[in-house]
Amino acid sequence: MDDVDIQRFKLNSWIPEAGIDWKPNRSNFLLFNYSFSLNETGLPEWTTGLVLTDFRNFNAGGRWLAPFKSHNWLLVYNIGEWGNAFQFNTSWLCQWEPSYLGTVLETAPAYSISENDEFLDRRRFTVNLQADQYLKSLNGNFKAKLQINQSEFTTQINRQVSPIQTRWIQVGPEWKTLFNGGVNFHAGYYWNLSRTFWEGYTTQTTQKGFFDVDFGFNARWNGSFTNEIHAIHSGSKTSRFLFSDLSISVTSKSGRPVYRMELNNLWNIQTFGNTSLTDTGYMLSQKKLRPRTVLFTVEFKL
Repeated sequence: MDDVDIQRFKLNSWIPEAGIDWKPNRSNFLLFNYSFSLNETGLPEWTTGLVLTDFRNFNAGGRWLAPFKSHNWLLVYNIGEWGNAFQFNTSWLCQWEPSYLGTVLETAPAYSISENDEFLDRRRFTVNLQADQYLKSLNGNFKAKLQINQSEFTTQINRQVSPIQTRWIQVGPEWKTLFNGGVNFHAGYYWNLSRTFWEGYTTQTTQKGFFDVDFGFNARWNGSFTNEIHAIHSGSKTSRFLFSDLSISVTSKSGRPVYRMELNNLWNIQTFGNTSLTDTGYMLSQKKLRPRTVLFTVEFKL
């Protein structure tokens, strides 16, 4: 490491952070925090040559050792606490990096090369909102969530510098029952919208839902039935997947042993395909899943 790099590390050895929080009563809490951080490059970013990382993909580092600065602002406000009938939580996070380690991509029919390079001005913004209301007449909680992520950065693709902006929004409700014994339900459904702006823009919408059932008819018999559904929309094509698992346990009169039966991947789905947005369009991925399985276990004490 030369003298310039040593001075840079000495100059950045102080990591400032400042914040303030205020809690006027048990039901309100406000927090504001600013922090300054350094993101240092690691060994993969120090490499000086191309490394084959996939069938036809080569990666190379930035060939230098340097820290990158980051300014972070966080605002949190909560209404209510554990045990209150109504709760509302919100957080706002902003991040600004004057310079950062970005990607230079060169693509060709026979290969692709990805290298690191220094770019200027990357910004991130995240908002989380969550409300939870207990309804005594229905013996349950109604929840609503909203999350927004936005980022702005620059990349280089086939020698052309491209400013990129990404947006991701998730919103949806949940419902959870609180019956004493018997059967309880927990269900929710979320809509996701992803959009990437470059020369044009690409858009993807997905939905994710779940429906879980917990049952305990008495102290000896209990179990759960969990379900998760995914709907992925890319262009004119829509793919849907439903995953279900069943678990049942029986306890003997003496308390031991405990017998359990677990049935996983009830519908025997063989593959799960997903589409995600990238800087250049869509990336398709497909995973092979474990087939339907049944597991019996016995738990006891000696």
